[in-house]
Amino acid sequence: MRRYNYAVLALFIVSFLVLFPSWDKYWAPYDEGNYLITARMVTEGMVPYRDFLLAMYPPAYAFLLAFLFKLFGLHFLVTRMYNIVLFSLISTSVFCIARKIASFKYSLISFLLCLGALAGWGEPPIPRPIWPGVALSLLGVLFILDFIESGKMTYFALSSLFTGATVIFRHDIGLLTFSAVALGILLYSVNAVEGKKNAFLVSKKALGFLVAYSAMPFLFSALLFIWLAKTGALEEAYRAMFTLPFTFNKWAAIPFPAFCTDFGMIFHRGCLFIKNNKFYIPPVVCAAGTMLFFMEVFAKRKLDKRTIALLLLTVLAFFYLQQLVFRTDGNHLAVSFPPAAILFGTFFTYNAAATARPKPLFLKVFKIAVISYVSLLMALFFYQSLEKYIKDIYVKPFVKKNIEPVSFGQGTVYVPADGRRAFVELAKYISDNTQKGEMIYIGHLHHKVPQMGWFDLLYFVTDRLPAVRYHIMIPGFQSRDDIQEEMVADLKRNNVRVILLRDFGKTDAIGPLDRYIRGNYNLDRLIDNYHIYVRR
Repeated sequence: MRRYNYAVLALFIVSFLVLFPSWDKYWAPYDEGNYLITARMVTEGMVPYRDFLLAMYPPAYAFLLAFLFKLFGLHFLVTRMYNIVLFSLISTSVFCIARKIASFKYSLISFLLCLGALAGWGEPPIPRPIWPGVALSLLGVLFILDFIESGKMTYFALSSLFTGATVIFRHDIGLLTFSAVALGILLYSVNAVEGKKNAFLVSKKALGFLVAYSAMPFLFSALLFIWLAKTGALEEAYRAMFTLPFTFNKWAAIPFPAFCTDFGMIFHRGCLFIKNNKFYIPPVVCAAGTMLFFMEVFAKRKLDKRTIALLLLTVLAFFYLQQLVFRTDGNHLAVSFPPAAILFGTFFTYNAAATARPKPLFLKVFKIAVISYVSLLMALFFYQSLEKYIKDIYVKPFVKKNIEPVSFGQGTVYVPADGRRAFVELAKYISDNTQKGEMIYIGHLHHKVPQMGWFDLLYFVTDRLPAVRYHIMIPGFQSRDDIQEEMVADLKRNNVRVILLRDFGKTDAIGPLDRYIRGNYNLDRLIDNYHIYVRR
């Protein structure tokens, strides 16, 4: 056990050292700016949902980031190190979970694949709310596997605690994790009852386990509900967490690329074979995991602890696919990847009961073919992830010079060369023409145009606060007249002097917010495609 603990600690340190150089090499002015200013507003005593829109997520991550800011100060390094630690925890958890049903060697492969996916596609420094949810979800699964293996209730309680905590960081991941674990608990309880023909005893045992396990998820959910009701944010929170994601997905969803079947594309300079097919890796691994599960059941004729664990992980991997259904980009691929990496490590240590009858030749050939194909996809994906990581961290910043460092009081950010002048000049204008802590508004020149926001990071680097509750630019949301009218009321109430509006293109439709700005503000300056308005 001591050697195992040392190995886990070593892998965590390796993960951190691999990811550490990435802490200032990524540029995400909308997403990172949104998360940072959200935490900044919490430090000012503002309440999520009631005082500002917390789009699509539960509030725990905002309070956690605000706590870190209170503890260590307002600096990029704080949240970026926090996220790198989360990535290290996720990749190490993948190893620990895989080790429950796979050998050390193949668990290590699962670890490397997950680390590669996170380093190459997960944008390590950006404190996205999904990552604490994934980390807590994996810890909940790890401890329930410990419970299934040992029967110790301490592990059972820890799993319930971590799964419950997942709910207040990412309610969707929390619910799906609970569902997968509940299935594992149900099967464990069936196996735990002697004389399984007694259906009453089986049902009673299963119900007792499920009720006990749901204690922490229910408690965290109840506390969140009570807090939202007490702060008067319940209705807005429901709209943000359950209605808004569908509105966002309507505009931002990216369909799956066409599946590439030409193996010759592997040798293409850009390896087009894996460029498209990498999004199909988690579904393919889930399908292969399902196949192995049924092969193991038919071979053993029973559900032992290993088989239950394999089923739990397969179901979890299927549930995580909802991230790719939502949006097929690199970040969502990285989110869906940890359970797939765990399952992949189990393929090579699959060993049905030694006394099982010889399997037909075609099943052996089919199994070898499936695992070989998945292995090819994984090898190419790992290579592409490693290549992307090296280019992003070591090549682009220092050789191609296509991103340049810009220093602020909150730390250094690397800005693409084509946007550096605009970002620096906009930050200087805000600093020179407004007071620290003053409320400003950064939005669109034409709010009916369905576009995401852009330089939300300006709020954080200039230490200014958003003047409107709906400060996050989401297609299909700010274009609504009722939302615009609320934003107009916020601009009036906060007596906002300076407004920065980016031109994404014109539209014939004009809403109340655009009319109000044109009627009460004068154009003061143009910086790049930003129009800066000042109150008359």
